[in-house]
Amino acid sequence: MPTSDERRNDNYLKQSGRKQLTPRQRRRAEKKKAARVGGRPAR
Repeated sequence: MPTSDERRNDNYLKQSGRKQLTPRQRRRAEKKKAARVGGRPAR
C-alpha cells in the first residue's frame, strides 16, 4: 500500500502528463518534488 506522499506524487505526475496544469502550477509541483528530493530549498 503506497504512502499518502507517494500517492500525492503520483497524482502530480498524472496531472502534469495530462497538460491540465498551468505553467505556474507545474513550477510549484516541480519545486515540491525538488524539495522532497533534498536539492536546493524551494524559494
